[in-house]
Amino acid sequence: MTFGKPFLKLNLLFCVLFFSALPSNSFGQTPPPFIDQVVDFEDLNLSGFVNGGAPGPFVTADATGNNALEITTNGAPGGGGSGVLVFNNTLTGDLSSASTVNFDVNNPNLTPLNIRFSISDPTDTNVFISNDIVVPAATTDSLSFLLDQSQFVQASSGLDSFAQTLANVDQFRILSNPNVAIGGGAQLAIGSPILDLNGDPVAGSVFVDNFVFSSEFAASAVPEPGSASLLLGLVSTLAVRRRRKS
Repeated sequence: MTFGKPFLKLNLLFCVLFFSALPSNSFGQTPPPFIDQVVDFEDLNLSGFVNGGAPGPFVTADATGNNALEITTNGAPGGGGSGVLVFNNTLTGDLSSASTVNFDVNNPNLTPLNIRFSISDPTDTNVFISNDIVVPAATTDSLSFLLDQSQFVQASSGLDSFAQTLANVDQFRILSNPNVAIGGGAQLAIGSPILDLNGDPVAGSVFVDNFVFSSEFAASAVPEPGSASLLLGLVSTLAVRRRRKS
């Protein structure tokens, strides 16, 4: 016994509805292997982090023997190593499967830090930088940045959206800077926020640990079991009715 064209059309409709609700990268580009993998620096591997010319050591152990990424700064008005800044061109690519970026910051200095996270594409014309999270002096804190347009501002003249840039990241930065300069900038309207991508001058060391791009909330686009079951149940019910009429 064979099913007629109406049942085949219904099957096709079900497939379109079900698969269109799945995350786009489920059938597109494979997420990078480092998504959900914590970088804890215990193996002394820098994992692509570069400090932009500041003096080393770059990975160091604290009093308990725990290794962390050390960002050393000299507090000078400008130049390499003058500010709290570290960047990475390795843990990059299509990061659209990540929902948050998380890492610990240990600030042993006498001044607070305004930690931000930025992403840019290979052209460097599409740059987005996050709102800041304040880490008080002599404090260790676990930070989490939501990778969403609402939490970032555009700091360049590019035309791509945040989502497009997140899917084509060539570099990201961790930096501390409390300042938002107001100006025009190339192709930006006067009064647009232009955030400084260089760290503010703080003499001392800052430690970053347990860095991870997390996809914990990325599955929200998957249909809830009840919705998928409802669609499947509808197909099954109509199939039974079709058989009874045959």
